Amino acid sequence: MKADGYAYKKGFSRSVSSSSNTSSEDEPPVKRAKLSTDERHAEIETISELITTTEDSIKTRRLQLNKAKTVNNFSQCAEISDKIRKLLTEKNDYRKQLVALQKREAKSAWYLHRKPKKVSSDCPKPKMKSDNNSNSGDIRKVFQTERELSQAEQSGKERDELKSDSSSQDTLILDSSSSDGNQDF
Repeated sequence: MKADGYAYKKGFSRSVSSSSNTSSEDEPPVKRAKLSTDERHAEIETISELITTTEDSIKTRRLQLNKAKTVNNFSQCAEISDKIRKLLTEKNDYRKQLVALQKREAKSAWYLHRKPKKVSSDCPKPKMKSDNNSNSGDIRKVFQTERELSQAEQSGKERDELKSDSSSQDTLILDSSSSDGNQDF
């Protein structure tokens, strides 16, 4: 039963938001902080540097391990091996963090690349007509001009054919014989 008198069916609310805020109802739930691109790049650089320093310390520890093996100091070898193991787990943790940041960066880059570009205010906006009949008239004009252009092209082609017919009749004979399909070479 809630403080204001509402009785839940199961005796309490199963909502995630209400169950997490049972102790303090005034505070909103804490959300994960978003990183900007600059912060993300800086974080990637620092983690990359941490990985390189960890690799360097692993190399030095391995050299120490080899020296301890040659001296037969096995207790020191065990200590150095434990340190190397801890450094390897640290390096693995840093790599996981780096991969997560790189995934976020790739997702952000994909989003920015895909986000529609804003239209500048310099471009004139298209005029919108509210009358449906005027729109259909505009479409008719477009098709009418296309029809006129195609008719003009056809008449131009006919003129060209007439000029070529008068200049060489051999072309017409070859063309007509090639259309028969009975050619002897």
